[in-house]
Amino acid sequence: MKRLFNIFLQGAVIVSLGLSAISHAQIEEIVVTAQKREENLQDTPIAITAFTEEALEGRMINDISKLADFTPNVIFDTTAPISGLSNGAAVFIRGVGQLDFGLTTDPGVGTYIDGVYSSRAVGGVLDVVDIERIEILRGSQGTLFGRNTIGGAINITTKRPAKEFGGMVEATFGEFERTDFKGSLDVPVTDRFGAKFAISSKNRNGFVDRIAVGDRLGDEDRQSARGSFLLEATDDIELYATVDYTN
Repeated sequence: MKRLFNIFLQGAVIVSLGLSAISHAQIEEIVVTAQKREENLQDTPIAITAFTEEALEGRMINDISKLADFTPNVIFDTTAPISGLSNGAAVFIRGVGQLDFGLTTDPGVGTYIDGVYSSRAVGGVLDVVDIERIEILRGSQGTLFGRNTIGGAINITTKRPAKEFGGMVEATFGEFERTDFKGSLDVPVTDRFGAKFAISSKNRNGFVDRIAVGDRLGDEDRQSARGSFLLEATDDIELYATVDYTN
């Protein structure tokens, strides 16, 4: 009887220590704005896959079409096979989307940049440069985001101008004369007004020979730029504007 009692006591101590270790374990907090307000990802009642700046860099995601490689139930293709446009986005979430690239056709998955709706598939393959966070919301989001989000929504948040002067430059070189470049620059003008500028360029020769016409398929030649301006008018009022360009 004494031996059984000792075994039971030791087991109780081990279980107690295990529970204590679990209670002190912490999950990294990821803040999202899927419901038009900042909240913890763990408390948001929506199927979301969120990518922080560190996650985007760690997975080497250089344009948003690569997000599908790390997101369940998402297919992110381009309209190149039917339109020849490598920057035309064809996004499907849970099988719902739109392949038509026409200017009069609305997508089935909405893309929002800093809360502003990007209404067409053409130019929808955006470069990832100076991005703070990307959220992919699976399932219909019509209640909060309006029409054209029957399949879901892609919510992109760019980085705001910093209070200190600084920047970054990154270059990538590879086969088929690949030359990628991106950079950003923070310019604080005053204590209450600042600007941020970001540029990106992707160039690569095609890797498929078209013998009939004598050229190649799969080439890339894309440039993009963004300017962000932040004015803290008062302690309670901020004016924030961004200008995006993609060619």
